[in-house]
Amino acid sequence: RSTLRSPNAVEEVCRLGLFRSAMPFQLLSGFGVIFQDSLSALLAAGNCKARCPTREQVQGAGEHVFAKSTETDHVDLFIGHSWKAGRWEKFFSLCTYFNLQFAIACSFTAWFVVVALLVGSMGVTGLGGSMLLFPCLVCFPMVTFAIVLIFGHGLPLGRS
Repeated sequence: RSTLRSPNAVEEVCRLGLFRSAMPFQLLSGFGVIFQDSLSALLAAGNCKARCPTREQVQGAGEHVFAKSTETDHVDLFIGHSWKAGRWEKFFSLCTYFNLQFAIACSFTAWFVVVALLVGSMGVTGLGGSMLLFPCLVCFPMVTFAIVLIFGHGLPLGRS
């Protein structure tokens, strides 16, 4: 039996088809339900709707989750199997890793577009005391940032 510390371990794992990868949108779907350490999480990730599942349904859910991953010979990012961190910590840390740059870019783009629209419609001098400044220049870019940070991996231009 080979261990992961032996020189041929990676080749053995690849040969057996056990070196697998998943895309960010797969890991983060359902707000990272796959990271929850429970049977209900496995069933949700495996599209099993049964309230009291049979052994076959549980195995089918596991097979469904396994089938979503693909066999590979390399990965860009390795996520360990430590379950010490909770579901939400894992979800938000991966959202930050995959979506932070995109969220910043979208937030700045939203701000510049709003500035251009406001200046174009009211002129530079017409903005003084406007009630639109705070929601348009602060709230809208912040909401854009939060939405892209959480859902950016599923957007067409996001890092998938």
